Amino acid sequence: MPGDDETNIQWHRKCCELLEPYAAGRYLGESDIFDDLPRAEQAFKSANWRRLHELKAKYDPEGMFFGFFDGL
Repeated sequence: MPGDDETNIQWHRKCCELLEPYAAGRYLGESDIFDDLPRAEQAFKSANWRRLHELKAKYDPEGMFFGFFDGL
């Protein structure tokens, strides 16, 4: 129910916090990826994340297409 949104958001954040010590990577479809953008970076190897930035800067300098680099 819409009235329960904040309760669910807080529950999800707490679960993520408790599981953090056991996390190894990320899944980009996580429901709160936009709430915690550094999680998007954790879904890639460092070299691949840098390469994505380079490609986006080269082929989409105006930011026409969505990316996890700058939020929504």
